[in-house]
Amino acid sequence: MPALYATSVGHRFSRAQYLTVAATPAVVISVVGFLLCFEPWGGYLIVPLAIHLGGCVGDGFAFWRVLRERPGTEFEDLRDGIRFHRRPPDRAYLLSS
Repeated sequence: MPALYATSVGHRFSRAQYLTVAATPAVVISVVGFLLCFEPWGGYLIVPLAIHLGGCVGDGFAFWRVLRERPGTEFEDLRDGIRFHRRPPDRAYLLSS
């Protein structure tokens, strides 16, 4: 199935930046599509939106995986996934875990 995507190989994102980039397409397309479903021709959007939401499962998994990383980790968006750039744990992190 064709899909539109963009990557930024070589650019590292903070956790907040990466989560924003990962969630925005799913949220915007879903909200706009839901609102358009109330138009007279909106019934035609139900199947495409269902397919879209099915594809968002991968985005949800990426979102969950990024949230599980320790603070300070940077993320690089690749064509086939995410590269995690973990910095060495500092002493304060080791004592608090």
